[in-house]
Amino acid sequence: MLHSLAVRILGDPKQAKTAVQNCWRTARRRSPRFNYEGEFRAWLLRVLIEEALVLRRDAQQTAKPSQVVSEYGVYSSWCQRATSTQPIL
Repeated sequence: MLHSLAVRILGDPKQAKTAVQNCWRTARRRSPRFNYEGEFRAWLLRVLIEEALVLRRDAQQTAKPSQVVSEYGVYSSWCQRATSTQPIL
């Protein structure tokens, strides 16, 4: 149940496994704050969703620098063409 939800959120089974492991660690750490009037399953799913979203956000943030580099590369080649000594036709 937990792993399949994490795969649907993240799209990667390896990241989903990490999210489930993080979920259990976080649940154990937060267990004193669990409201016993609520359902444990719902609380645990919420913890998993939070962990999966953190992993997805971190993966997106690490992907952005490569996009910036590629954009910079395009800008860099444009600058080289603009400052070249060859006449622009």
